[in-house]
Amino acid sequence: MQKAILLFRDFKGKDFISGISQPSNYGSHKLLNGANDWNGRDGYPERCDLLAPYDCQVMAVAYADNTVFFQSLDKIETPSGVYPHCWFMATHCPDADFEKLGLKVGKIFKQGQPCYTEGAKNCSSYKAVHIHLEQGYGVFGGGNMPYYASSDYYTWQGVTYRQYYPNCDGAECPAYDMFYLGSHDLDLSNAETEQGRKYYAEKWKYADSSDDSIQDDSTVIELQMLLEQARNDLKAKDEEIARLTKRADEAEALSKANVKAYQTKMLTLRNKVKELENELG
Repeated sequence: MQKAILLFRDFKGKDFISGISQPSNYGSHKLLNGANDWNGRDGYPERCDLLAPYDCQVMAVAYADNTVFFQSLDKIETPSGVYPHCWFMATHCPDADFEKLGLKVGKIFKQGQPCYTEGAKNCSSYKAVHIHLEQGYGVFGGGNMPYYASSDYYTWQGVTYRQYYPNCDGAECPAYDMFYLGSHDLDLSNAETEQGRKYYAEKWKYADSSDDSIQDDSTVIELQMLLEQARNDLKAKDEEIARLTKRADEAEALSKANVKAYQTKMLTLRNKVKELENELG
């Protein structure tokens, strides 16, 4: 079983841990529990690659900002436990690197292979290079898009935005719960606040550390997810039955009204015939 390992590679071929410029629950990530902006040590124009944290497959792509939803091929060990499947979603890869990596639905990456490149696709500045990364457990939610528009809104720098969430059948989690660090070279110098730097530094675990408390509860988690899905399916069926029952009642009421109107029309017609017969004598 693979460990989920977070690691980046600079353009000189050195592996390292990128810096966090914007953590989750901060700035434009106010409503996102697991979103971080990771930026390489050199910034623009130098960029770095995200290495696949585990064997994974591309499930969905949004070309407007080159967002890609990746899902693990098998169960994965994370600092928070073992899950039947894990996922991560990355955004802002430049078009040229996107094409070079062959990012399309069905593409498979092995653990440690470059799978995404730092960039500024759909950012306010072409120099604002970073990888917006979200992660969690569960599977892709289906359809064609890696994320979906919610009814939630947030305000950042005086502008109100609609919040988009990952399209997953599971949960989004903080990065330190879903990834081990692949290097002790953790650079938090670009984090927005001292509190954020301390918070992240204390939370991370490293891939080369052993933790006997991690248990393989993936079967239990999978059954819990199946139970939740069954409950959601049952709720959807109940709602559909209620809609159909309402439509049937409305149709029955309309039918009764039509019959009554027809009977009234026939009675009027009979009375007219009688009047004519009386006139003709």
